[in-house]
Amino acid sequence: YTFELAGDGGLLQYDSAGDPGIVFDEVASTRRSTGDGFLPDVSTLRDPYAAEIVDFATALRTGAPTRVDAADGVAAVEVSRAALESLRTGRSIAC
Repeated sequence: YTFELAGDGGLLQYDSAGDPGIVFDEVASTRRSTGDGFLPDVSTLRDPYAAEIVDFATALRTGAPTRVDAADGVAAVEVSRAALESLRTGRSIAC
C-alpha cells in the first residue's frame, strides 16, 4: 500500500513495497512448522503497520484521537537512544 499526506509543512510519502515486514529466522520458522518451536503461529495476526495506518486514517476521518500519538513516538525514540547509549558505555541510562 502507499499513502501521501500533505500539509503546510511538507509532504509525507510511504510505499510498503520496499518494506520487508516481519522476517523470521529460518531455524525458528522451521521449528514452528514442525510443532516443536518456541514461536506461536502468527499467520492470522493483523499486520501492525496496516493497523497503524487504518487507525491514523480513522482519526483523520472522524476526529477521534489515535491510539498512539506523537508523545508516544518521542518516548520510543528516547528509549532507543538510551539503549544505544547503554550499549556504547556499558552503563544504565535513565530516560
